[in-house]
Amino acid sequence: TNLENVKSVAAGSRHSLALLENGKVVGWGYNNNGQGTLPTNLSNVKEIAAGYDYSLALKNDGTLVAWGSGQCATIPAGLGSVKAISGGRTHSLTLLEDGKAVAWG
Repeated sequence: TNLENVKSVAAGSRHSLALLENGKVVGWGYNNNGQGTLPTNLSNVKEIAAGYDYSLALKNDGTLVAWGSGQCATIPAGLGSVKAISGGRTHSLTLLEDGKAVAWG
C-alpha cells in the first residue's frame, strides 16, 4: 500500500506508523498487543514514536497518547506539556516544554 502526504514514519519491532500531513496516524503490521490499533478519534498529532510493542503520539496541544503493551504504554501521571517523544525497546522518553526530560518503562 502506498501512502500519500506522509509527514513522518516510526518503526517498532514488527509494526509501523505513519503521520500524515493532516495530523492523522496510520498503523500497520503485527498487532499482538494492540500496538498497531490506533485509539479512537486520534487526530491533531504532530509527532509519533514506536517502541517494541507500543506506540506514542504527541498531539498539537502538547498531550501524549500511548497504546500497546506494558509500562511504556502507560503515561506517567502529571507529565505536563510535552515537546518531543522517543520510543525505545522497553522505555519511553519525553522532553517537556520546561526543558525537563522524563523516562519511564
